[in-house]
Amino acid sequence: MKKSILTIIVIYLSLRIYAQNSFCGNVEYEITYNLGLETKSNYLLNFNSKESLFEELNVCKSKAEVKRKYKKDNGELKVDVLLGGENTSSQFYYNDKKRFYYMEVFFDQELMVKDPDLYFKWRLSTETKKIGRFLCQKATTHFRGRDYTAWFTPQIPVAFGPWKFRGLSGLILEVYDKDRVLYIVAKSVKLTEKENCKIKVDKSRFKEAMTIPEFLDKKNELIQEDIMRLSSKLPKDVPPLEMKEDCEDCKPRTIEIFEKK
Repeated sequence: MKKSILTIIVIYLSLRIYAQNSFCGNVEYEITYNLGLETKSNYLLNFNSKESLFEELNVCKSKAEVKRKYKKDNGELKVDVLLGGENTSSQFYYNDKKRFYYMEVFFDQELMVKDPDLYFKWRLSTETKKIGRFLCQKATTHFRGRDYTAWFTPQIPVAFGPWKFRGLSGLILEVYDKDRVLYIVAKSVKLTEKENCKIKVDKSRFKEAMTIPEFLDKKNELIQEDIMRLSSKLPKDVPPLEMKEDCEDCKPRTIEIFEKK
């Protein structure tokens, strides 16, 4: 009981201190993906009290070899590996509380997407822990097919976080799903007290943004085009590759699981 009261007092005092100042900062995160193959990426979140930009770091500036391995199993096409790429642009996610846009690279194509229905129904817990020098509180949610746990700090009272996560009363420093398909953790946090910290992003690109259904259709179209390209290189006596709509193993695994409508 005494520990809970002390935690509440610490959080309250932190909120009072930061509420008196206009501040901004940046956080470097490490993201671990485990979609059949474990990969790691580094991202930087720049934020102020009104908006944030989560941008990929250390993007390879030279063209990488594209490796796509397809095989047939019992007459069905299956994707074994999808690695590499020739596009050297940084993926990013922009959030100003009211709008959410992001650019993802898929099959070397830059896909700009608007996600107006991005909403998290967070359930707060009294459980706390420290991440670096910040006291964090636990929150859980279900989002697009996965159950997530997030740790956010009211000591930095902005409703932002890594990737698409947002909507808590403090900056999210760690988040992961139940199956650890996605794990994100802050590696460094830098805060600056300023009147106005500008977020640098080319908002004119948002005009070309597609909807989520259009985005999913485009990804499927790019997969089909790649299969056709590979089929054209097969010997004449080998039947062309074909991806059936009901073949779940043919589709690349993704973080977000969208329900069919």
